[in-house]
Parts: sequence; structure tokens; C-alpha cells
Amino acid sequence: MMNDIVLISPFDGLNAMAKKLIETVPYQDVEVVGGDLMQGVHEARKAVSRGAEVIISRGGTYSKILEIVNIPVVEIKLTAFDVFNSFKEIRHISAPIAIVGYENVIQGYDIIEDLLTVQNIVKLTLDDTESVDSQIKKLMAQGIEVFVGDTIVNSVAKKYGCKSYMIESGETAIANAIDEAIRILNAIKSDRERMKRYMAVIDNTSIVINLTSEITAAHSLRLRLFLFCQCIYFAS
Repeated sequence: MMNDIVLISPFDGLNAMAKKLIETVPYQDVEVVGGDLMQGVHEARKAVSRGAEVIISRGGTYSKILEIVNIPVVEIKLTAFDVFNSFKEIRHISAPIAIVGYENVIQGYDIIEDLLTVQNIVKLTLDDTESVDSQIKKLMAQGIEVFVGDTIVNSVAKKYGCKSYMIESGETAIANAIDEAIRILNAIKSDRERMKRYMAVIDNTSIVINLTSEITAAHSLRLRLFLFCQCIYFAS
């Protein structure tokens, strides 16, 4: 049996930070597993089959998991602080820089785009119509040798001898996502408990007043539906 909340981490740094945060706070009923992109999708399917109620992830892995599971998925979003941190080491670089990632990652960089007017920055939004490998090579053909991106971008860029900087999430972003997942989980459990109470009332009710005002026993579907609606009305 898996914990109700499962955080699927696309890279080791996030994995370690999340585990440390969960232990320090501490958070209950939250489990961390590793998996980037399709490996993350595999871990998500496995988590659902083992009873997970909410999944947390980030970047392209979050986007892919969101498409295939039927339970809530919470995104670890980039904060302004995360974005600024990722630029600490490249502010001095005058060569063209490519920021490459899925749409939910790229959007975070609009926060500081106006502050980096001195640098030549190209943004590329990844999708599944073309491999990351081929898109990186196209940018290299344009003379770009410095990349900022997620795990897959970092790996491919380094494979071709380019300089690459990882977009990382800080503790605040991770904590925000876990807190949101806990709120969703509590709402799910609350709705489930409320439904149990409604059904208990319905199952224990077996009377109806007929047109002659006589009380008779009945278990018709119409009565159960009527009583169910009444329970919802008076409980709201």
C-alpha cells in the first residue's frame, strides 16, 4: 500500500530536497520516488495502482503525468526566487543562451526577461512533435552553446559538449506543492465521508407516504433518489 500523496521527482537534487523537507517539517503520508518524463509516467501509473490519491511532480514530467492519470496532479511551480537562482552563474555570459523546456517551465522566465536585456536569450518551448535531441541540435546550428533547462535538456546539451545549467526548484516551491496536495487530499476524504453518510441515511430509510396518506414500506429507486436529494439539500 502506497502513501496517499506521491511526489515524483525528475532529478536527484529535487529528490533529496523533498525527502529532507518531508522529514524536517514533518509531512505525513507523503512519499518520494524518482522518475523523469516517461519513467515518471511509469511511476505515476504504479502509484495509482497501489492506491495513491494525489501525485506531485514538476516540469515536463508533471505535464506528461497529467495526461495519463485519473487522480489529481499538483505541479511544483517555479518561483521568482528559483528563476533568479538559475541565472546566478550565467549573468556574466555574453554568448547567446537558450532557455529550453516545456511550457510550464518556460513561462516562469517571463518574470525576469525584462531584466536581462543585455544578454542574447532565446526561448524554446518543447513539445512531443520533435525530440529534445533534434531541437537542441537545431539551436547549436544557430551558434548557441549555453543552455538552461530541465533534466532532459541538461543531459542532451552536455552530451554534445555544451554548457548547461539546471532549472531547480527550491524548498518553498516544494512545500507549496505538498501543502496544496494535502488540501486536495483532505477535500477528497471529506467528500467521501459525506457521501458515506448520505448513503447510510438512504439505506436505512424505507418509508413513503402514499396518496391516501397511509405510511407504507417501500424501497423503490424513485424514493431513494428523492431521499438522496433531500439529504444533500438539508446538509448543504
